[in-house]
Amino acid sequence: MIAATLTKRYGGRAVLDAGTLEVAAGTVHALVGENGAGKSTLVKILAGIVRADGGTLELAGKRIELAHWDRRAARAVGIGIVQQHGASAGTLSVVENAVLGGEGGPLLDLAPVAAALGRLGDEVGLPVDPWA
Repeated sequence: MIAATLTKRYGGRAVLDAGTLEVAAGTVHALVGENGAGKSTLVKILAGIVRADGGTLELAGKRIELAHWDRRAARAVGIGIVQQHGASAGTLSVVENAVLGGEGGPLLDLAPVAAALGRLGDEVGLPVDPWA
């Protein structure tokens, strides 16, 4: 379960003012709204890509210290996002894009990730070549 009420400002302008989201484990949600409503900012904060200026974040009932919340912390608890088109690196393969930002060390074994991507593609009926 994710429960978040988050605020983000750029300069003096609030781009997300106490944006609230509650998501139960195992569910799928869509965020819909006008351009500039703060949807992407909220999701990027949850994924640790953007740092919140204030608010609260709870995961499975445990309060998270926002000052220490980053991409690695989000990935460690299974939070990630699929970016809109154009957010991938065109010179990298599918599997390289999938791990981008979460590498975790100087050596990276892509084979297990590629195999998992292939299985996931088969499960959802979308065959994917991880090395493309």
